Parts: sequence; structure tokens; C-alpha cells
Amino acid sequence: MLREGGYRRLIFSEIPHHPFPYVLHSVATALGLDVLFLAQTQVKETFVIAESITELYQPIEDAYGELLRSDPAPVPLERLEPHLVAEFERRTAEHTPFYMGASDLPWRKRLYQRSKKFFRGDDRLRLHRTALNGLAYRRARRPRPGPDERYVYFPLHLQPEATTSPMGGVYVDQNLALETLVRALPPGWKVAVKENPVQRFAKRDRGFYEQLGSMEAIHLVSEKESTFDLIERCQAVATITGTAGWEALFRGKPAITFGRAFYRGGPGAISVDDPVDLARELASIDDGTFQPATHAELRRFLLALQASGHHGVVDPVYLRDSELSFEDCVARFSGVLQRMMLRPPRNDA
Repeated sequence: MLREGGYRRLIFSEIPHHPFPYVLHSVATALGLDVLFLAQTQVKETFVIAESITELYQPIEDAYGELLRSDPAPVPLERLEPHLVAEFERRTAEHTPFYMGASDLPWRKRLYQRSKKFFRGDDRLRLHRTALNGLAYRRARRPRPGPDERYVYFPLHLQPEATTSPMGGVYVDQNLALETLVRALPPGWKVAVKENPVQRFAKRDRGFYEQLGSMEAIHLVSEKESTFDLIERCQAVATITGTAGWEALFRGKPAITFGRAFYRGGPGAISVDDPVDLARELASIDDGTFQPATHAELRRFLLALQASGHHGVVDPVYLRDSELSFEDCVARFSGVLQRMMLRPPRNDA
């Protein structure tokens, strides 16, 4: 179809991660066609245009590096657009992410979500699997590390989701990420792991929890533990691409990213490209030589995001986290889409 139709560019409205869009994206890339897609970030009302999954947020890293070279002066809040000021202010305070609750939704939407859960076929048809996985989860549970123990906090991702597949690369397997982390830990350190509060047991494998329970350094803590308290007490936060790493940076904690998080190249972040490098970075945290991000550096990173990203909402879920009207979001989306369509192909540039 792509060859015979004479297509030169494919545009996706989100990161290609569902089976058909991902296959289409992969085939188009293999044929050398232009591929563009929009990606909503966890930063308030901010999205980017990407050309590949492997270099998803490279423009942000490039813009941040350029600012470090050309504009070293401290960045005041006044240089940031209002939605980024709001992002900075909420990350420096304690707040609950919008997707963790439904109190702000209209009653019809809440009723729809509850009915969807009630009639969901996979849970009903896999009761045996759900029960076995739930039992394995409870057997693997341990108390959180003691007050004198040093630990890395690792909140598990909801799966399946784009945040791990494809954004996690090989670390779509979160057990692999945890094994890599455990091997790199300084002596005596632990890992506090917390299950995602909306993860369904039917979507996990029993062996996933059994493997967690078999690693002595891992403490699979109760889902009732406060994320903010775990971040406050930990030495670092590790995640594939999660928001917890972004929140950790604002609390002066290192953020270890195994996948393609938008803040991967930002201040205070440790990207896992080599287990040896990870062990070296953790050792520097242990001996106090690691330099965590400051609020001034994070304002500079937000300025880089302002320069390389776009103001708006392209993922309808994030309308709940936006002050923009639906009509305004559509207008912004349409304008960006027009520019993407008119952009000269790479071969013609």
C-alpha cells in the first residue's frame, strides 16, 4: 500500500504503540519514508513533534544544551509561559496527578468508567489468572526499608502502555530494569518497589511478582505507601519513563531513567545506557559527590522545553489537566498539523 500509493510521509497523532500503528510506523521507517508523530509530555499543556521513537525527545536535549552554552544566566519564572510557570509551581509542591482520581470528571464519565470496569471481559474470563497473580503479589510483599537503610524508589509502570512499549526499549521488561539496578547498587542499598495503583493483576504474569520476591534487595511495598513520602526518604528515584522521576528532580533527588523519558537529558537525571556507568553514578550518590538538579537548572530545562515544544493538548486524556478550552486545543492542533503536512520531506530539504 505504501509503495503503490506513492506515499512520502506518515503522520501519527500519538506515539505509535498500538499494534497496527506500530507495524505501519516500522514498515514506513524501513522504506525510508518520512514519519512524524505528536507526543504529549507529562508537563502541563506541552507536546512535541518527533521523527523517531529512538530520538523522541532529542530536540529538548539539544535546546537545553544550547541554552547552557549561550544563556548561562539564571532563568527567572518570568521568562516562562504561564502554563510552564504552573508546571514549576505544582512540581515544587505536593499534588496528586489528575489520572490517579476521577473526582473532577462529570458524573456520566465516572459512571461510564465504572461500567467499563464491571463489564470488562478479560478480567471476567481470567479470574483464575487474576487470583494466582494476586496471591503471588501478596507473597512477594515486604515492609519498606527501615529509617537507617538507603534505597532507590522504583514505582512500577502500568502495563501495557506506551510509557514502556515502545518508550522503554528493552526495558519494557521492568524486571530486567530492576535486575540491572540491583546489580549496580552500592553495598547495603535496597530498592523500594511500589505497584501501580491502577494495574490489574490480569495484565501481569505470576512470575513477575515471584521474581521480585526472589531478589533480596527488593522490597515490594504496600500500594498504600505515600509516593511523596517514599521520594522524600529515598536516595534516588528509578523509572522507565515515569512522572515520578520528573517529580524527584524538583525535590533534589536524582532520577534514573531506563527509557526515553522527556527529562532524560535534563539536570539531575541519569540515563541508563551502560550498567557500569549506572554503578558509577550510584556510587557518587552514595559518597555525596553527585550534583542533584536545582530549581534554577530546572527552570532552564523548562525554558528549553518551551523553545522546542508546543503549547497545547493533543491527547484527549490530558484535557483534564488543561486550562485551555477544547476549541483552543483543536485550533492549536490543526495549526501544527498543517505545518507538519507542508514541511518539506527530508530528501528534498
